[in-house]
Amino acid sequence: YAQSLTGLIDSVTLTVLSRPQRIEVVSGDNQSSAPTRTLTNPLVARVVAADGLPAAGVVVTFSTAAGTLAPSTATTDAAGLASTRWTLGATMGHVTMTATAAGLTGASGIVTFNGQTVLPRATRLAFENAPASVTAGATLGSLRVVAQDSTGAVVPSAVGAVTLVLAGGADGARLGGTLSAALVNGVATFADLTVNRTGTGYTLIASTTGLTSATSGAFTVTEGPATALRFTTEQGNGVAGRALAVMRVQAFDAQG
Repeated sequence: YAQSLTGLIDSVTLTVLSRPQRIEVVSGDNQSSAPTRTLTNPLVARVVAADGLPAAGVVVTFSTAAGTLAPSTATTDAAGLASTRWTLGATMGHVTMTATAAGLTGASGIVTFNGQTVLPRATRLAFENAPASVTAGATLGSLRVVAQDSTGAVVPSAVGAVTLVLAGGADGARLGGTLSAALVNGVATFADLTVNRTGTGYTLIASTTGLTSATSGAFTVTEGPATALRFTTEQGNGVAGRALAVMRVQAFDAQG
């Protein structure tokens, strides 16, 4: 505070900030993912002042030759932190990204984050679309079963034969059509599947060696249009002039 000769007093509060001294890695180092994928966790750096406290308001620039960073610059917050997200490029193997603090020079002003670009590995199957509810004997539509990695992304390099089986619905129902298809670019396509009996709660189960199987959404099979009439009772001989016994005729669809 200050006091004049006449006794007047005034005061002002000063905040003294220590100069930024270094930048350091906080989290996000040593992650891996497939080409063109964004790493799971953000990359976080911290700027520390000479007194060991966080340095706020420092511009940090992120840079890499292996992919893209968003954002490419960030200003440290009250905790001295700045972060970015890293989407890897096509370069395989070990890749790096740097974070540089404005106003600092030499090794204390830059840190390096390490990454690894790896081929995706399929872990599971999934139905890309659900079977359509149809009439008995009609095709279920074009179904696609895909090989996915742990993040749910399709793995084009996956190979093998995918087999389908029918579950739920009516007893004795049979799945017709081509029941096995090869994975091509990570996708197996089934275009001629049919179910021969009406029922609700049908599902398809897809399986292949080495991957977790998948179950489709439920679908319903209803009666198709009538295509034939059949006598369902036996008719015996009659007497002239007298009524014959009751006869029953039923309409059937193509599946019987």
